[in-house]
Amino acid sequence: MPQLSRFARRGYVVAIVEYRHSGIAQWPAQRTDALEAVNFMKRNAAKYHVDPNNLFVWGSSSGAHVALFTGFHMNNDSLPPINGIIAYFPPTDVLHMKDDPTAATKGDENSPEGLLIGKVAVEDAPEKAKAASPYYYIADNKNMPPVFLAHGTKDRVVPFSLADLLANELQKQGVEYEFHALRNADHGSWQFWTDKMYDRVEAFIKKHLK
Repeated sequence: MPQLSRFARRGYVVAIVEYRHSGIAQWPAQRTDALEAVNFMKRNAAKYHVDPNNLFVWGSSSGAHVALFTGFHMNNDSLPPINGIIAYFPPTDVLHMKDDPTAATKGDENSPEGLLIGKVAVEDAPEKAKAASPYYYIADNKNMPPVFLAHGTKDRVVPFSLADLLANELQKQGVEYEFHALRNADHGSWQFWTDKMYDRVEAFIKKHLK
C-alpha cells in the first residue's frame, strides 16, 4: 500500500485487491477473486470515481501471477475489458520454476507452487501446474491486453529466467509488451519503487488509455 499510494498521488484511483491465498483455496480461486474485484470496481465506478473504460491491473510476485491471469480467457469465460497488465516479478511457469539453479523452491507439496495447486508436488501433478502457469496460455490469447513486465536479474525467489521465458513467448505470439530487466534487483527490492519506474509505468498506462 505505501508504494501504490505514491502512485495514487499522480491522480489515479488505486484499489488493493484481496484474494484467497493458497492456504485457504487452491488455484484458480485467486483468479476468480481478482475478476470479481475488477467487476466490483466497474459496478461501483461512480461511487469511487473510476473510469470504467480505463482499467489496468498491477501486481507483484503472486499478485503479478494473478494479474496476468486477469487478461487470459479460460474455458470461454467472459472477462471485463482491461487496458493493460503490469506484472512485477511474476511466477510464469510454476511447473519448471524449481528447475532453475537459482530457485529457492523445490516444487514439493509444501512449496508455494505446491500449495497453490492443492498441496501436491508439481512433478506429481504436471497438468495442474501448467494450468496455474501464465506461460502456457499466451498462444491461445493473442488478443490479450498489453503487458508491462519487470523483473530483477538477481531475484532469489522467482528466477529471472521465468520473466525471460514469458517475454520470449509474448514476442513469439505477437502480444504487445514491455520488458524491464532491473540489473541486480532482488525480489521486491527498492529498484521497483523508484520515481523512474513509476514514470515508466505511467507512460505505459498513458499509452494504452482509451
